Amino acid sequence: MMLKWVIPLLLLAVNAGLLLPPLPIRQRWKWLLAAGMMPFAFKFSLLRLFGGPMFFAPAIPGWIQTAAAWGFSVLCLSAALLILTLPVRLVLFRRLRHPGPACRRLVNRIDLGIAVIAMLLTTAGMINGFREPAVRPLTITLPLPDGSRPFTMAVLADLHISRITGADRIAAIVKRVQENHPDVIVLLGDLVDGPPADNRERVMPLARLQAPWGVFAIAGNHEYYSGLSDWQPVFSGCGIRLLLNESVSLPNGVILGGVTDPAARRFGTAMPDLDRTFAGTPPDACRILLAHRPGIARRAAGHGVALQLSGHTHGGMMPGLRWLVSQANDGMVSGTCQRDGMPVIISNGTGIWGGFPIRLGVPAEILLLTIRPEPSAGS
Repeated sequence: MMLKWVIPLLLLAVNAGLLLPPLPIRQRWKWLLAAGMMPFAFKFSLLRLFGGPMFFAPAIPGWIQTAAAWGFSVLCLSAALLILTLPVRLVLFRRLRHPGPACRRLVNRIDLGIAVIAMLLTTAGMINGFREPAVRPLTITLPLPDGSRPFTMAVLADLHISRITGADRIAAIVKRVQENHPDVIVLLGDLVDGPPADNRERVMPLARLQAPWGVFAIAGNHEYYSGLSDWQPVFSGCGIRLLLNESVSLPNGVILGGVTDPAARRFGTAMPDLDRTFAGTPPDACRILLAHRPGIARRAAGHGVALQLSGHTHGGMMPGLRWLVSQANDGMVSGTCQRDGMPVIISNGTGIWGGFPIRLGVPAEILLLTIRPEPSAGS
């Protein structure tokens, strides 16, 4: 059975199977409640049915998508809490065969608490998810070319500009970046959700990003889903240079390279290629790699990369899920990691994906990276 059916059926089985049976209501009301859960559990399939093939960016009003995401997220968190409290149910199982009023009230209170907690966590998580990101300063030393001064790099990741992301929010992010006057700006992929015909105007505030050394971006998996070839001239018109398995030399001699995303395989385009990215660059140059997914880090270290910048993980979004996300990304999910002696900085993301727009304890961020030269041997 395909995953798109497994997840909804699992959500229904856990929520309807555990929450509803103990309720002191007539059976028909339990069936109605189960039926009410179904549209949220099958959210992605319904959005695709009514909003076109781009299930991650359907042609449906943003408020409907937001409401659907809220209901789906409540079911996800409720299912997780129900599974975590399953041992309590197992302890009570024998008593529930002949439940007395006190036992029934206890189970109902547990269920009500779980439902309320799931709704509160979802609401708080979505408020945090759509909150304007703060600027997070970070300093790192790298083997810069001789005589180099420190420079600043503004790092944006996972904006996921779509119908649920207003142009005003993107304009506010751009304003915050420009207030910090970085030397160079980089965007680590997943800029957009949906085709230019539906999303061009929401992207236009990115044209106001300006830096003395340029504005560079790479493609994330969602650019491929959204039609990368259609978006390339739009990004170019905004003054953003896409680095697709290529590199540029910054004014201080640092080599800034960017790779494609593994999603390219599905579309018959070039996969990430570090040899091609750094072809013709000095082997002893300080190389900084932009890679949407952090999992390429060990290969990057073997290609003499001094620093890798990645996104994709959204910082794990919340406890519990954070661990699962890290397992899919070579143990890396947020902050600064090391792989084979090379630092990897993973952004929590600057935006949020509308499919599961939750942030709990993992705030969005605009990373302001100050890169300083390593101290000389005689200092």
